Amino acid sequence: MPGARHPSFRLGDRTQLLVQFCLNTIAFTTPAPREEDIGHDLFCVLSEERDGLLWAGPSFTVQVKSDGTPLVYEKPHEIQWIKELENPFFLAIGDRANLSVDIYSTWARLRGFLWKAARRIVLRPGLPDGSRDQVWTADDDSEQVIALGKPVVRATIQDFMDKSRAKVLTGVLRQWIVLDRMNIVNNLAGMHWVVGSQSYQTNEECTADAMQIFWNAKNFQKCRVNFGRAATELRLTIQQSLLPKGESNPHHAAEVSALDGVLCAYWNDLEPASQEALRQHVGMTA
Repeated sequence: MPGARHPSFRLGDRTQLLVQFCLNTIAFTTPAPREEDIGHDLFCVLSEERDGLLWAGPSFTVQVKSDGTPLVYEKPHEIQWIKELENPFFLAIGDRANLSVDIYSTWARLRGFLWKAARRIVLRPGLPDGSRDQVWTADDDSEQVIALGKPVVRATIQDFMDKSRAKVLTGVLRQWIVLDRMNIVNNLAGMHWVVGSQSYQTNEECTADAMQIFWNAKNFQKCRVNFGRAATELRLTIQQSLLPKGESNPHHAAEVSALDGVLCAYWNDLEPASQEALRQHVGMTA
């Protein structure tokens, strides 16, 4: 409106500026113009100092909020959007009073999406309610609630401005970016594994201790293609690793024999590039 603006909008603007300022100490950060905001407030590229330069690292996106209310997706276009994200996605909650930021990874969303479809998706910061699992779906598929757990990063402006502290925060965030991207890429490639961490501590490096696999008959052909590619690469890698050493370890011989048998059995399903590489480097034929 000309000459005025609602006060609540300004509060949200200041929270976004707070989060942007903090992240800008460890990432190249670009805010989404208001007219282009479709669910990401910030587009970021992690930065790391090397050889007197700030090197660009992995990219990620951030949705900013002023409180811990969940992110809710229920319209068809909203659900499609959150399910088809191709960049790691984080929720950042800015605390204006304490000039601090909590950053949550949303990696667990794929656990829900690959398990069941629901008409309403809720990404809720914090641990699961009561006895519920991290991902909970109503029996009638009306709602799916995904608990985001503890923040992966919790820091004040002073923490972000301190070089040594910021370096630690960068390392922690990088792990979560890489983890989320790996799950996204694997899923797009038809390898429906979701790897995450549930025993992590805020501001500490995480260990991948949660893994889940999903399968569906409709993915049969894609699974065959992926298997052929992985088996071919394994066979060629074994060949390359053994040849320079001239090894004839019985274990390797048995492993190669079994793998060759599988590849021969799937020969007609292998892509031409796999067949040609196996012919040329291993001497394998149908």
